[in-house]
Amino acid sequence: MNGWPEIPAAATQHLSTQEQVGLLTVPLKLIRALQLQGEIPVARMCVFCQHFRPHAHAHSDQPHHCQFFNVPFGDRALRLDCPEYVAAPTAQAQEA
Repeated sequence: MNGWPEIPAAATQHLSTQEQVGLLTVPLKLIRALQLQGEIPVARMCVFCQHFRPHAHAHSDQPHHCQFFNVPFGDRALRLDCPEYVAAPTAQAQEA
């Protein structure tokens, strides 16, 4: 399917920032629940990475922090498959 990534990207441009974040956040939560149930393997997502610091920069449009790159970033930049991923300890992953 040529152009597949561009099709949903173009469609999401018409959503508000809050709607775009929700569109990403809900599948992440579902994926994590399925991982914890042992239904799917662990993916290399930011929110379950040792380097991820959620809401480290309060009241910012880039509230999260990546310790690996030492940069703040927002929900729209969350990675689903990061090559620098290192599994977070269980307590840290559950907190995120």
